[in-house]
Amino acid sequence: MKRDVLVVLYDGVQGLSFSGPIETFSAGSAADGHGPGPVYEIRTASVGGAPVRTSGGLTVVPDGSLEDALPAHTLVIPRDSQFPGRGGQLAGVVGELADAAGRVAAISTGVFLL
Repeated sequence: MKRDVLVVLYDGVQGLSFSGPIETFSAGSAADGHGPGPVYEIRTASVGGAPVRTSGGLTVVPDGSLEDALPAHTLVIPRDSQFPGRGGQLAGVVGELADAAGRVAAISTGVFLL
């Protein structure tokens, strides 16, 4: 049974704080490709599904919109390079998704979005 992981993306997100968890969850598949397959299905999402710019200047295109995201087994909130000061629509949507998630993982200052 695959478990879904939703990784929140937003402008100013630290690249390593979302790519690290994505690589970790994707390591559940067999290295030779002959095993049971991935344990996790990983999705990324941002407000409105818009591309985001990381703190290092990389533009990342998410899989979809936070507003349209289904509740996830695991919600991952990466480090916020602009701590403190996030709020508004992003915080509201993240709060709703966190309430519906089976588990929530916040990386460093990502916890303040909760």
